[in-house]
Amino acid sequence: MHKDKDLLEAYRRGETQAYDRRYREFSPQVERFLAGGFTFVSRGRTCRYRGNVPGIDADAIVQETLARAFSEITRRNYDGERPFRNYLFSIAKNLVLRELQRRERVLSSEQNEEATDALAHRASETWMTTRECR
Repeated sequence: MHKDKDLLEAYRRGETQAYDRRYREFSPQVERFLAGGFTFVSRGRTCRYRGNVPGIDADAIVQETLARAFSEITRRNYDGERPFRNYLFSIAKNLVLRELQRRERVLSSEQNEEATDALAHRASETWMTTRECR
């Protein structure tokens, strides 16, 4: 798109034909990007998202990526100088990372609940043992 000025202007105006054309061209590329995985840095460690992870809905990520790329604010802010494909890949990558972070928080929360339950159970056993000993 950065080389096709007419398409860039149609995209900025939010014209349906620009969206249709971009969607047909880029949705398979975003799908392949997600399936192939990518490398990222987290907490100082280099990590790898391997793609096709259970629980990550790649189709939903593709849809959300393209929806965000065609939102009004994004259309206005895209400079048209850099390749649109790389821009989409950045959006898709960030969506996957947010989903992984959300899952980590959920798992952490579930683990905390299990730990709290275990501590409460142990505390009640200790209290019962202490009561029985008196």
